[in-house]
Amino acid sequence: MTAEASAAPASELGLSPGTPGASRAPTLLTRPINVLVGLQAAWLWWAYAQGWFLQADLSNLVDGLGQSLSWHYLTSPVGGHFGPVGRLVYWVLDRLSPLDYGLTVAARVVCQAVVTVLLYKLLMRLVEREFLCLAIVAVYAFNPFLLAGTAMFTPGIALGLGEIFFLLALHAHVRRESTGHVRAAMAAGGWLAVATLCSEQWALAALAFPVLSAVHFVAGPLRARLAYLIRSWRTWVLLTAPVFVVGLGSVVFAEASGASAPSLTASYRILRNSWLYSLGPSFAGGPLHWYADASTFIPTSAPTDLMVLLGQIAAGVVVLAGVQRNGWASLAGWLLPVSVWVVTMLLVGYRGFAQLQDLVAITPRYVCAFVPLFAIGAALALAPGGVAQEGTPRPAESPTGQHAIRGGARISGHWQPHRVAAAVLVAVVVAASLVSGERFARIFGKLRAESYVDALAFTARASGRNVNVYDTPVPGWLISPVEPHHRVTDLLRLLGLPAKVNDPSSPPLIANGSGQLVRSVFVPASAVPAAPPCGTAVHGAGTFTFPLNRPVQRAEWYLHLTLYQQSASTVTVELVDAAGRVATPVGGGPQHLPQLASFSLRLPAFAPTKIRFTVKDPSTALCLTSIQVGAPFPVTAS
Repeated sequence: MTAEASAAPASELGLSPGTPGASRAPTLLTRPINVLVGLQAAWLWWAYAQGWFLQADLSNLVDGLGQSLSWHYLTSPVGGHFGPVGRLVYWVLDRLSPLDYGLTVAARVVCQAVVTVLLYKLLMRLVEREFLCLAIVAVYAFNPFLLAGTAMFTPGIALGLGEIFFLLALHAHVRRESTGHVRAAMAAGGWLAVATLCSEQWALAALAFPVLSAVHFVAGPLRARLAYLIRSWRTWVLLTAPVFVVGLGSVVFAEASGASAPSLTASYRILRNSWLYSLGPSFAGGPLHWYADASTFIPTSAPTDLMVLLGQIAAGVVVLAGVQRNGWASLAGWLLPVSVWVVTMLLVGYRGFAQLQDLVAITPRYVCAFVPLFAIGAALALAPGGVAQEGTPRPAESPTGQHAIRGGARISGHWQPHRVAAAVLVAVVVAASLVSGERFARIFGKLRAESYVDALAFTARASGRNVNVYDTPVPGWLISPVEPHHRVTDLLRLLGLPAKVNDPSSPPLIANGSGQLVRSVFVPASAVPAAPPCGTAVHGAGTFTFPLNRPVQRAEWYLHLTLYQQSASTVTVELVDAAGRVATPVGGGPQHLPQLASFSLRLPAFAPTKIRFTVKDPSTALCLTSIQVGAPFPVTAS
């Protein structure tokens, strides 16, 4: 509400002097927007708290350990993307408390509270209809895709922080159109560039700025609106120049591997499915149902046919309500979210189509960024004056020649029947959104990542200082193998627990499926046949090659060696596959071997058919009693 409205007499607000609303202004705790933000914060805190760190969260935390805040660290790709702000957040978390999930919950809840307040203030600046703005923000605040897209910390903090800077950029752009100040245009470009540093996806939201100007600030035919945009070329240069610089950084520092342009048919499917199964159902509080198998940590939207239909009906009702209130010109208000949605989904499809295919359209983190844009579009379409129409008074000219911000009718205290009906519909959508969010949170919290890490920490401490472990991968549902840091020692580093890897001085322990470190047994898949009395002899200097007795598939195997010799020696271990390609164990080929040992060497992903030893010392007399390629497994209680 504007200052003039707050100072207006009660009669101008539609209140009689004797009513409570006329004699007592709302307090800080009873203002509707503050109550709404408080309820959203409580809801998101509960939902986020159902889960824990997962997947890229843990890998990125490991990546920041021991790193200086250098240019190289900040510009290193995050999941293939250019995201220095995310890198900075992880670096700070590593110094504060790497596995303090409650801190990340608080950070995201605060981000979303700031976003909700900024969105409300932006809508009020644009249309000045408090009831309408509160209704739209209420639907936004509890939107299930907003929750699902930010539930995992890595995309959540990038999208949440990016949304703050994007809305700050829109506020600055509105000031630019209102006052004509060049500094406001520069601020808008700066804020949008920072948003892009959070997530590349926000760069394409630059489309919203000229659309907002043409739709809301300029009255007249299409030609007049386009002419105004051309005359405002300085604004667009100041807005896009910083984003262009950041975009160059994205091209230089991001990893384009896996990018694959979808065909026209696939592009159409992405747009169709993202609307039918994600954005459309959210108009009715959907999707209500989510798809998740036994190991899925972030489910995808899976609305029923009925929910899809209800979503299209709800979206149609909102569009027709705008047409009924403001005529066909209200459709222009939807250009802002639709233009950004179409272009962004096609770019996201290009970056992720090779891996995710049509899942791009129904994965929450790719959709949630559009939720505030559709909220702005709804306000422009539904509010009188939201879309400037030919024949209506043009915005007042400021001394600088720019259009001033357009005002609308102020809030009325009367609850007319149409307002009651609108409030009921909003309440129904919010209730359905809460059901959708609760069902999502139930799936999000089913994988007990925290209990796995707690079990690993407890058994590592119980095993003594510098516990000896096999550096095996953690389960794929906890950290995907495609992440750079997905092994047991990575989690031990996060826990601050030192460990030895496959040390020959003691039998290494192995993490079982629940995270406990237990005794291990080595199960061979192939071996070098041994001959008595020495087994496999490596005597003198030279190169010794031994074939395995059976082929193995390409995998991250271990090479298990059991040996004895009169004195310690140094040999180089190599693996050869059927095509003659050579690989060395992880950590390098040269190995210093004691007089008596039984140990395993971790191998890269490879399909060895031969094991090769190279010796330089002619006095070497090594007996390898066992050469096996296989993998360690936990010893069960039985």
